Amino acid sequence: MTPLTIDHLLQENEDLRHRLEEAEDALRALRAGEVDAVLVDAGREQVYTLETADKAYRLLVEQVPHGAATLTADGAIIYCNRRFAELLRRPLHSLFGKPIGGFVAPHSLPLLEALLRDGQGEVPLRRADGTTVPVYLGVTTLQEGALGSCLMVTDLTEQRHYQELKRTQAALRESEQKFDTALASIRDYVYIFDRDGRFVYANKILLDLWNLTPDQAVGKTMADLDYPKQLESELLGNVRQVFASGQPVTSVTHYTSPTGVGGSFENVLAPVADAESGVSLVVGVSRDITERLRVEVALKDADRRKDVFLATLAHELRNPLAPIRNALQILMAKGPLDPELQWAQGVIDRQVQQMARLLEDLLDVSRISQNRLKLRKEWVELAAVLGAALETSRPVIEAGGHELTVTLPPEPIHLEGDPVRLAQVFANLLNNAAKYTEEGGRIRLAAERQGSEVAVSVKDTGIGITSKILPRVFEVFTQSKRALMRSQGGLGIGLSLVKGLVELHGGSIEARSDGAGRGSEFVVRLPVVGEKLVQEPAQAGEDEQPKPVMKCRVLVADDSRDSADSLAMFLKIKGYEVGTAYDGEQAVEAAEALRPDVVLLDIGMPNLDGYDACRRIRQQPWGQGMFLIALTGWGQEEDRRRTEEAGFNQHVVKPVDPAALMKLLASLSAKQGGQLIG
Repeated sequence: MTPLTIDHLLQENEDLRHRLEEAEDALRALRAGEVDAVLVDAGREQVYTLETADKAYRLLVEQVPHGAATLTADGAIIYCNRRFAELLRRPLHSLFGKPIGGFVAPHSLPLLEALLRDGQGEVPLRRADGTTVPVYLGVTTLQEGALGSCLMVTDLTEQRHYQELKRTQAALRESEQKFDTALASIRDYVYIFDRDGRFVYANKILLDLWNLTPDQAVGKTMADLDYPKQLESELLGNVRQVFASGQPVTSVTHYTSPTGVGGSFENVLAPVADAESGVSLVVGVSRDITERLRVEVALKDADRRKDVFLATLAHELRNPLAPIRNALQILMAKGPLDPELQWAQGVIDRQVQQMARLLEDLLDVSRISQNRLKLRKEWVELAAVLGAALETSRPVIEAGGHELTVTLPPEPIHLEGDPVRLAQVFANLLNNAAKYTEEGGRIRLAAERQGSEVAVSVKDTGIGITSKILPRVFEVFTQSKRALMRSQGGLGIGLSLVKGLVELHGGSIEARSDGAGRGSEFVVRLPVVGEKLVQEPAQAGEDEQPKPVMKCRVLVADDSRDSADSLAMFLKIKGYEVGTAYDGEQAVEAAEALRPDVVLLDIGMPNLDGYDACRRIRQQPWGQGMFLIALTGWGQEEDRRRTEEAGFNQHVVKPVDPAALMKLLASLSAKQGGQLIG
C-alpha cells in the first residue's frame, strides 16, 4: 500500500477528530441529562440512549486505525484505545491514569504542551523499550479544556520511511546520472555482471556499440546479445573466476559488434564485494587496443629492421676495414720506417681499431636489447678486471695529462662474470672520464665492499651532466651539447651498453653529477661471490706448454680482392704458404688443388656463398679434416649459429686482429703436435 501523504493524514485526522467531537458532545449531553436520546442518521435513522451511545463511542474509537486517547484537564489519560497502547508498546491497562507527559522525552515536553494548547502537530512519543516513534497529534479540547481533551494519534513511521525511500531514490538517480555523465567522457566500455552473467549496467558508449537502449540491454546475457560462442564462453569463464576467487582477471579478446565495429579489446574484470555476501557483482572495463597492437607490431617490425640495418651496416663497414688493417700490417711487417711514416701508421692503426670498437658496441647494444648477448662467466677477481680496464684506458688518460687515483680494498673481492665484458664496462667509464675532462683533470677509481655487493666508482672533474640530461644519460644516442663539443669519437651508445652489461651481471649503475662543469660520478654495484665458492685456477703443467709451431698452408677466399690479396700478402710475410680465391666456386676448386690446412672463407661471395662452399668442401674426403674459418663482416648470434651449422670450425669477424689470427694459426699446429693439419 502506498503510504499516505501528510495532507492525506491531516485530512483523515481532521475527519476522525470531527466525528469524535460529535460523539463526545452527544455522550456528554446524554450523561448530563440534557437529552434522553440521540437520533443518528447513518443511512437509516437509529436512536441511541446513554448506554447504547457509550458502547457505540467505544466501538468507534477501537475501530479507527489510529491511536486515540481522552485526557483530563491536567493531562492524565482516562481512556485510550488499543492502537494507542500498541504505539507505545505498553499494556493497555497500564496507561490509565498516567500523565501523557510521561510518554515523551524530557526535551520534547515543551513541544507537547504547545500541541495540547494549539491543537495539532508532530511529536516523538517514547516507547517502553526506550525507542521513539514519530506521531502526528490532533487535539480536541472539551468545553475549552475544562473537561480535558481528546487526542487522535497517527503513526508517521511508514510515512518517514517512504520519505526516506524517496530521498534515497532521488539521490540514487542523481548518482546514476553523475556516474553516466562521468563514464560518457571516457572511451572505455564499462559494464557490470550479476552472478547469472546478466548485464545490470552498460555505459552509453557500450550501448552505442550494441545499438541498444538501456531497457533493451540491461538484464540480458551475452548469448541474448548474440555474442560469438567462443567469446561468450571465454568472458563468462573469466566472470565466474572473479566471483570464485575475488581477484581481478585480465584478458585480450577480439569482437565485432552488431554495428560492424570490430577490433581487439583488453578486458579487466574486478569484484564488487559487500561485507555480508562477499562478491556480489563483477565490474568490467574493456578498452579497444586495436591501434595499440598495430603500433606494437609496427614497432617490433621497425626494431627488427633496425637490427637488420645495423648488422648490414656493420658488415659493409667491416669489409673495407679489413684490407686497410691488412695493408697496414704489411707495412709494419716490412721493418722500421722513418718517424713520420711510423706516426702515420700509428694514426691509421688507432682509427681502424676505434671504428671496429664502435661497430662492435653498436651491435652489442642491439644484442642486449634482444637478449641475445652471451656472457662467458667465470670466477674472477675484481682487481684483475679493473687492471685490464686500466691497461686499456691508460693511454687515453695519459694523453689528457690527467691525475689518476686508484683505491681498492686490501682483501680480494671475487665476482662471477665475464672478465672481458666487465673490463669493457670499466674501460668505457674510464675512457669517458678522460674524454670529457679538461686537460690536467683528476680521475678517481675506487672500490668498496658493501655487504653482499661491491661498489666501484669512477669519478672525474670534467664537464659534468646537466639535470636535464642526467635522467636520460643511459639511453641510446644520448649526448649533451657540451659532450658533443668535446667528443673524440662516439655514437652516444657507450653508457647504454655499460648499463646493459652491468644488468646482465645482476648489478646496477647510477650516474651522479651536481651539474654542468662540476664533474660526474658513475657507481657500479655488482654481487660478490663468497670466498668458499672461489676455485683457484689450475696451474699449467709442463706438458701444456706450447709446442714448436710449423707453418700451416692457408687458403684465403674473399670476393673483395683487396681483402683477399692484402691478407694473403700479410700471411706470406709471416711465412705461410697461401693461396687465394675470389668466389665460392674458385674456393672449392683451390681447396681441392692446394689441400690447405686452414681455409679462411668469406660468406657473402658470388656464384657460391661461403655456407655452400663450406658444405661442398666438407663433403669431400680431402676436406673433412680442414680447419674452416668463416671470416666475415656478419657477427650476430644468428650468423654464428649458421656458420656452425654449415660446418665451419670458427667464426671470426672482420677486420681480423692480426695478433689473434697469428695466435689461432699457431695453436692449430701446436694441437697436432707440430704436424700439419691437412
